[in-house]
Amino acid sequence: MSNTSALQKYVGCIEEMDEMLTELDAFLSDMGQVAPDDVDWPTVGTMNEARTQLRQLCEFLGIREAAEVAA
Repeated sequence: MSNTSALQKYVGCIEEMDEMLTELDAFLSDMGQVAPDDVDWPTVGTMNEARTQLRQLCEFLGIREAAEVAA
């Protein structure tokens, strides 16, 4: 694969990720599409898992240091 092809693929990845971030921002701005009265422990668990996965992505990309795990 030439550098031009790699660059095009890389830019395509960045653009798609930017779209997803825009969608994620809108989702979070709307409380994850959950009304305050509808928040229960399963919805907390879902958001906690999403937060964990987002944290792992940020760690993978070197955006944030790995969180220390309490012993």
